[in-house]
Amino acid sequence: MNNQREDKQFDISLYVSKYFNPVLERKRIALSILLVCFLLSLIMTWLTRPEFITYADFLIEEPRSKKIDKRERPEVVPKKAETQYVMAEAEKVKSSSMAIAVLKILPDIAKEDLKIRLGLGSQLIGGIKGLFRKEEGERIKKPIGERSESPLDASTRMARLAEMHERLRVKTSTDRSMIRINVRTINKKVGPIMLKSYVDVWLATNLEDNKKEIRSKADFASGQKNDAYQAYKKAEQEMIEFRTHFQLPAEIRELRDVELQLEMRRIDAALEMAKRRFHLLDEIYLDTRVQEAGIIGNVTSMGPPMTTVAPTRFLRKRLIVYGIIAGLILGIGIALLLDFIKSPIRHECDIKKAVHIPILGHIPRI
Repeated sequence: MNNQREDKQFDISLYVSKYFNPVLERKRIALSILLVCFLLSLIMTWLTRPEFITYADFLIEEPRSKKIDKRERPEVVPKKAETQYVMAEAEKVKSSSMAIAVLKILPDIAKEDLKIRLGLGSQLIGGIKGLFRKEEGERIKKPIGERSESPLDASTRMARLAEMHERLRVKTSTDRSMIRINVRTINKKVGPIMLKSYVDVWLATNLEDNKKEIRSKADFASGQKNDAYQAYKKAEQEMIEFRTHFQLPAEIRELRDVELQLEMRRIDAALEMAKRRFHLLDEIYLDTRVQEAGIIGNVTSMGPPMTTVAPTRFLRKRLIVYGIIAGLILGIGIALLLDFIKSPIRHECDIKKAVHIPILGHIPRI
C-alpha cells in the first residue's frame, strides 16, 4: 500500500530525466534547428510587402431623431450614444453591404492596391511567384494611376470584397462612445482614399437613418394633407353646386326659406372645417419638412485620417516570432524523438519495466 501511494505521488525527477535531460544532451541539435528556422523566417520576411496603416477616430452621439421634440431645451454638449448603438454602428461599418457600396466608388488606384492580398500565406506565395516572374518588375514600375480597370466580374468582385474585409479593422470604445477605423494598404496614397470612401458611405447611411423617423412623419402628414385637400375641394364644389342650383349670388348669406338656410349653413360649416383641417395639416407637413432638412448625422470626426509615416513591420515581426516558436517546438520534438528511439534507461521506472524487479536502494554519486 505504501509503495502504491509513493508511486502516485508527483515525482519531479521523472520529468527531468525523461524530458529535460534529453533536450539538454542534444542541445546542439535543438539550437541548430532553432537557428535554421529563425534564418528561414528572416529570409521569408523579404517576400512580404511593407504595409501602411491609415486610421481615423469618430465620436458617436445620440441619434438626431430623438431630439426633435421642441419642448426639450437643445443641449449645448451633445449626448453620447448608448453602448448598443455604438456596437451597431461598428457592425454597420464592417457589413458586406457597406463594402459593396464602397467598392462602387473606389477609384482605379485603390482597386489596383486591392489586387495584392495582405494575408501572410498569400504574401509568401505571391513573393515566391514574383521571384520567378520576370515581367513583375515591369508591371510594378508602371504608374498605378495610368492603368484603367475593366468592369469587375462576379469572382473578381468577391475577391476584392474579401480583401477589403481583411484590411479593415474597426475598434470600439464604448465608455467614450468612439469608433476607430483602420485600413491597411500597400500604397501609402491609397490609405486616405480608401478610408474616405468608407467614411463617405457611412456618413450618408447614418444621415439617412437619422432622417428615417421624421421622414415617415412627413410622408404621413403629406398623405393626410392630400386627403384634406380633396375633402376641401369637395366641400367647395358642393357649395358651388348649391348656389348654382338655387341661383344664389355669392354675397347673399341669409335666405327666407328656413330649410334652404339650414342647408346652406351646413354646407358652409363643412367647407370651413375642411379648409381649417387642410391648412393645419399643411403647416404640420411644412414643419416636418423643415425638421428633416435640419437633421444632421450623429457621427462626428475627431480629425482627418492619419497615415503611418513609415511602413509597419507587424507582419514581418509576426513571421519571425512564428519561426522562433516553430524552431523551439521542432528542435525539442526531434531531441525527444531521438531519445524515444534509443530508449535509454534514465529513471528507476525504466529498470522496473525492463527487469520487473523492485528497486531496494540507490547508489549515490560521489
